[in-house]
Amino acid sequence: MVLGLGGSSLNLAISVKAWEMVVFLAIVCTVLSVITLLQGVKRIGASRAAIISTFEPLSTALLGIWLLQETLDGRQLLGGALIIIGVLLQKRG
Repeated sequence: MVLGLGGSSLNLAISVKAWEMVVFLAIVCTVLSVITLLQGVKRIGASRAAIISTFEPLSTALLGIWLLQETLDGRQLLGGALIIIGVLLQKRG
């Protein structure tokens, strides 16, 4: 932001619809996720909530494939497999 303001390349003249989407994403992706995480910790405990939250990158990738028709490369598939292995190891221990 500092570089954009200093170099006069920061353009905040976006449509009202775009600002609405920014506010929506800020509320849903930040506020709502923190509230649900804290409720989850309160209901199921910190260790179980931490194990479940390790699925976030995997679920994000799957939603990207489903909703945005993105493709996964080998590195991403390996990362997903490592996440699943990590969760299984945490659950076992």
